[in-house]
Amino acid sequence: MTNVKELLEDYGIDRFLEYVGAEKIRKIGDNFRSCCPIHGGDNSSAFSYHNGYFTCFSECDRNYSPIDILMIVFSLSYPEAKKRLEKLFGQEIENEDTSEITYENLENKKFIQDFKKLKESQKQEENTEFCLNDLATYQKITHEYLINEGFSDETRQFFDLRFCDKGIMRDRVVIPIDDKNGKIIGIAGRSIYDFRLLELTGQSKYFFSKGLKKSNTLYNISRADRYSDYLIVVEGYKSIWRLHEWGYDNAVALMGASLGDKQLKLLLKFNLPILISGDNDKAGKNLQREVVGKLSRYTPVEEFPIEKITSKENDSIAEIKKGDFEEWTKKIMGKYPKKILF
Repeated sequence: MTNVKELLEDYGIDRFLEYVGAEKIRKIGDNFRSCCPIHGGDNSSAFSYHNGYFTCFSECDRNYSPIDILMIVFSLSYPEAKKRLEKLFGQEIENEDTSEITYENLENKKFIQDFKKLKESQKQEENTEFCLNDLATYQKITHEYLINEGFSDETRQFFDLRFCDKGIMRDRVVIPIDDKNGKIIGIAGRSIYDFRLLELTGQSKYFFSKGLKKSNTLYNISRADRYSDYLIVVEGYKSIWRLHEWGYDNAVALMGASLGDKQLKLLLKFNLPILISGDNDKAGKNLQREVVGKLSRYTPVEEFPIEKITSKENDSIAEIKKGDFEEWTKKIMGKYPKKILF
């Protein structure tokens, strides 16, 4: 016998949702959203699949297994729903613990708790602007978001990452952004919540301080080692942090999937060959082509083939292995001469 999660994902989440009558089914990343087949309605984000369970955000804030859904939608007993699911999947499945089917004893408990917390924080949010330069107002901690992403306390200290627990930056990792001289010119706030929660509550992954123009600088420009043999250019912050942990401080981030004119000039001032790595999605590929097109006439530009390392859409350097990065980087950039330091 095989567990329901494995069979469900092999069968296809979208096919199962169609079978139980869900409408407006759409795929976002590795997950699926739809209207709730239990409560109905027109909200195409009301029903969400994650790790073997479906979560309803329409009315009840509960998790449902596939058998739960069949029992409710088709008015079946547990044995009848299990038998129908086995026929649908073409294989026997393990029995579920039906002693108390509530979200409190399921894996998605934290997800639903976070959702409620985020919704509540929106109601209580202070309409105050956050301070640009006085970072002392934010906590010097390594938040569990950074730990779960595999970043060390040393990385937090090196980049002076902090955490805010109030105001419009509530529940965000605070990222100082400076210019080439090290002067802080703005702050980015990265939400600690899952993208599904942000979508459901209408919040952005990032908030930025008022007046900040990301296209006027490059993230990590003041720390980037100008004595390196080449410069690594990436999209986002996490890739910079990961590269630092691997010992690569010759990297800057565009903080987005486009190259501004001022950023172009800043890159050329390094006077180094460039290795560009966008994320493994359409925007990332477009970014790589843009950087090559705009810079290759002035300096050597090579593209990092992240699609040969990971098949996951949206993956960046932050999600791949150090060995894979080093192997490909050596192949690509090894042809350029080493700098001779006196």
